[in-house]
Amino acid sequence: MAKGKISNGSGVYVLTIESTKDKTIGIGRLGSHYFPRGIYAYVGSALGNHGTSLEARILRHMSTEKKTRWHIDYLLGSEDVEIVAVTYSETPSRMECSVSKSIDEAGMTSPVKGFGSSDCREKCKSHLYYSPNADLDKLIINLHGIFKNLDLTPKTLSIREPTHAD
Repeated sequence: MAKGKISNGSGVYVLTIESTKDKTIGIGRLGSHYFPRGIYAYVGSALGNHGTSLEARILRHMSTEKKTRWHIDYLLGSEDVEIVAVTYSETPSRMECSVSKSIDEAGMTSPVKGFGSSDCREKCKSHLYYSPNADLDKLIINLHGIFKNLDLTPKTLSIREPTHAD
């Protein structure tokens, strides 16, 4: 992703992640968890400017040169796991939990309780969701619908096509 394509403002985002192999990964204080191959959706927010802007946060997630700080860093730092798309919207409001709950209601499962939501104000069970057979195009369409239902204007950057299509 080229720097400058995403806003330097605040907002909410969903990383669409593909894992091409089954694996067990240690996730900090959450311990070790099994992650089957498939498509994952991780909901995050960027609520500031510059270092905590949408652009900075998303570029950090895509970087391989970073300190392991958040739950998502453990998953993204694992072999055979890659971001395939990013859906985001600029907003000054805290919308991470609303987006997360909408994804949960849409039927994706939460593979690890508390993943990305340990400091969640709304007590979300997780901010990471999984689908073994997700179709990337349908998932992006569903994410756009979720964002629009929350009065957000979604944009999606496709990083690459997923390699696994069941």
